[in-house]
Amino acid sequence: MRYLLEDISGNSIEMGTPITAKININYLVPADDLAITFNYNRELPELKKIYAYNKDILMFEGFIDEQKVTCDNRGVLLDISARSRVSLLLDNEAFPQTYNKPSLSTIFSRHIEPYGFTKYYGDTTSFADQFIVSKGMSEWDVLKKFCNTYLETNPVFMRDGSLNATGAQIEDTERILISNSKSGLKYTDISKTINRYGVISKVVLRASKTSGYTSSLSDKNLINKGILATRFYDAASDSRNLQVCANTIISNSKKNMYICKATCIGCHLQEIGSKVYIDDKYFSLKNDMTLIKIKYVLNSFGETTEFTMRMEEQ
Repeated sequence: MRYLLEDISGNSIEMGTPITAKININYLVPADDLAITFNYNRELPELKKIYAYNKDILMFEGFIDEQKVTCDNRGVLLDISARSRVSLLLDNEAFPQTYNKPSLSTIFSRHIEPYGFTKYYGDTTSFADQFIVSKGMSEWDVLKKFCNTYLETNPVFMRDGSLNATGAQIEDTERILISNSKSGLKYTDISKTINRYGVISKVVLRASKTSGYTSSLSDKNLINKGILATRFYDAASDSRNLQVCANTIISNSKKNMYICKATCIGCHLQEIGSKVYIDDKYFSLKNDMTLIKIKYVLNSFGETTEFTMRMEEQ
């Protein structure tokens, strides 16, 4: 990849090939992050942004959190750590206020758009409720709380900066094939893991402040598999109905129960939420899996991209 730095005066500085580079993209972490090391062979001013291009396609744009020059037995090195534009939503505190009949369009225009975001996907219904933005909440907290509460989704920012609040894959996102025997992304290793730890099979709920924990909901499929884990939840202050509360807790606990990882050769920064399948002579998982995490690494051995995919419940 090709890297450009931008200093605080707006000047662009093209860098050579780095010694190491890592880019992390994770559906659970709002902002993508980059850590990179260059040989330091010239004096550089204070830096504010970094851009990474793969064949002239912008793969990463981020605000620099730290630039550090180190002199040791490896020579003089420049280390840079940066986060994508979504970091602005994490770093800025939201104005405390109360919304009557909140909607995604209102939340986006007041809390997201001012930071350079221009497009979103999601339900724009106005909800007959009060939505409170409390003192101390970040702009990201506001967006996440709204999406979790009213849309029952987790917000994700796409590679082009668009907000996806639908909870589903956007239609024009490509389906990814991993295969060494067909025309897909070439891999060096693949693993499939079943994670039973932390999975909840039963939730017992308290419906009001004056009642006890008298309602419950169980996942019979998990219980039949021998998973016997119970959690208690006080739903007295939750506006959702009891069944939705319990289903959400159980569903969230088992999201990452079936995981597949594949390390592919080269740089492949795909969309989080993309559908992935494996069709290979030695290892096949032809049902679509959902891409939830990407780790790109450049080092002395070359470039690799590790995909983490969520498999459907089996």
